[in-house]
Amino acid sequence: MKKTIILMMLLMPFVLMAQYFKGIITLNNEKTFKAYIEVPDGNKDVLKYRLTEKGDKEKLNIDEVKMFEITNKDNEQVIYHTMYVSFPKFLKPSKFNISDKKHWARLLKEGKINLYEVLIVENNIRAISYIYRYYIMDEADKYARHLFSPMPDSFGRLKYKYYNLDYYLKMYYGEKCPEFVKKVNYEDLEKYGVGRIVDLYEEYCGN
Repeated sequence: MKKTIILMMLLMPFVLMAQYFKGIITLNNEKTFKAYIEVPDGNKDVLKYRLTEKGDKEKLNIDEVKMFEITNKDNEQVIYHTMYVSFPKFLKPSKFNISDKKHWARLLKEGKINLYEVLIVENNIRAISYIYRYYIMDEADKYARHLFSPMPDSFGRLKYKYYNLDYYLKMYYGEKCPEFVKKVNYEDLEKYGVGRIVDLYEEYCGN
């Protein structure tokens, strides 16, 4: 009985946190349907939904889903795409591993390049860590390219908000669009948000 109570206490926050938002799901075969959708955690490979607000829970594997969109509590449209993403290799930032499974990627800004935010869940010896990584992708890309991620210090405090952003912008666009790379600066991103990267790309190398 004692173990059951402890288990219920551990599960309770996750039960309370589950929210379903009105939205639309698009499958890989382009079929769409309206549903009430629970936004999945970064390490979940299923999308939970209900066909009616109080209906039974159903689920889809991430490999069946092309995208979904919801209207959040602030009445804002939020879009998620499913995609493979790249990870810089340890101590080799110019080399990448490509994920062997798809991730849920939140669309932050759409344009001739798209900017995405992906929640990555990492398990290590000490704890489970949740890291937001930011990616860009255009029509020619088969996977989203790593752009930057916030970097904490040894105490878990934010140390670098746009870690390695300059490095990857130069790698991807230094030769074909150097003016764009020069125009991206941290003050602009703080003032206008990270979507400013897409705006500057449109302005300087969107042709």
